[in-house]
Amino acid sequence: MNVLLFAPGLLLLLLTELGFWSTIPRLVICALVQVVPAIPFLLENPKGYIVRSFDLGRQFFFKWTVNWRFLPEELFLNRYFQMTLLSLHVILLVLFTVFKWNRKTGSLKKLLQRPEKKEERKLSENDIVFTLFSSILLVCVSVDHSTINSMSGIFTRYTICCGVQDFQQY
Repeated sequence: MNVLLFAPGLLLLLLTELGFWSTIPRLVICALVQVVPAIPFLLENPKGYIVRSFDLGRQFFFKWTVNWRFLPEELFLNRYFQMTLLSLHVILLVLFTVFKWNRKTGSLKKLLQRPEKKEERKLSENDIVFTLFSSILLVCVSVDHSTINSMSGIFTRYTICCGVQDFQQY
């Protein structure tokens, strides 16, 4: 599931560089990387595997949280708080897509079109890393597993530095 946090940024990067139709084969490859290891589980209990893999109603234990440790446990375990975090994550992804990540192409409609041969859409290394790192939006993750927690220091510093440098350019 940790890798899925990169998915919105990766999708936008693929669309920016390749256009809509050339992105589809790459998405198939991404799907195969997820589906092939799951085949034994899908053959055994497909419904159970799908339902439990993407259970958005799952309740996390307070002891696992890192980001929200300062909250009382009752608030953290509240369903409305969990839905608020999920909603905030989606809203921030939309805002980043419209106002931050999509500046190279100018519009979402243009992003879905095939890049012209003359058109230069090349993204810099900073654009790529910033988009992937900021797509995680760690502030919205209710439970920060140790793998994400160990990377979050790097992600956060890099994203802040890019944001400050980016802001200074304008």
